Amino acid sequence: MKYKVLLIDDEPSALEAMQLWINWQELGFEVCGTSSNGKEGLELMKQLEPDLVITDVNMPLMNGLEMVAAWQQAEIKEIKFAILSGYSEFEYAKTAIHYGINHYLMKPVFPEEAAEELLEIYQELEQEAQKRSLNQIASAEEAVSLLKGMLHE
Repeated sequence: MKYKVLLIDDEPSALEAMQLWINWQELGFEVCGTSSNGKEGLELMKQLEPDLVITDVNMPLMNGLEMVAAWQQAEIKEIKFAILSGYSEFEYAKTAIHYGINHYLMKPVFPEEAAEELLEIYQELEQEAQKRSLNQIASAEEAVSLLKGMLHE
């Protein structure tokens, strides 16, 4: 299964590098869109419904962590987030953890490191999809059982 990823960074060169240097297809992802700020990123998340958002922290209009907080408060759709940040910004990592984000890519992004992190995210998405599928099966079986019980009465 391919998962949709939205890339958000105010540095055009960083966006371009992520798109060109990472073999998204091989890792089970497809880039569904890009954005240069958190405000636009929020709108794109509503429109594109990505499975994963990789976002820079320092951006104009709305930073990456404010955007994540706004998305989580709106409770529209569950999305995995990975934070993209420079080495000197450890405080952001702590804040990201507070928001339940446990994926962190350092700038500059190296394809090998990104691939490792993305593989981990892909596996988490697969496990969550399997869990949802099993829950749907269980709910369907429960409904069938209830209907059978009602029919026998």
